[in-house]
Amino acid sequence: MKNKLKLSEQKCIRCEEFIPELRLKALPGTKTCVSCSDVKTKKPVTVQLGEGDHTYNELVILEDEQFNKYMSQKSIYKQQQPPEQSA
Repeated sequence: MKNKLKLSEQKCIRCEEFIPELRLKALPGTKTCVSCSDVKTKKPVTVQLGEGDHTYNELVILEDEQFNKYMSQKSIYKQQQPPEQSA
């Protein structure tokens, strides 16, 4: 039977640094440290859906590039809107 490494003894397969114990608890099958991971940062965008009494919010998770594109388009849209008039 193979001798399993303790969580604090597992090394990254790319850089040979020890993988933090909390990362291993969160992602038990991980073979890389955070620095060597291929997974990019993701960012949430809140979206309001429904109408009237049936309105609800959801989070849409986007890759960093998609998020930046969304925020850029949102900024352009806001600039094109006429200013709100107060009553």
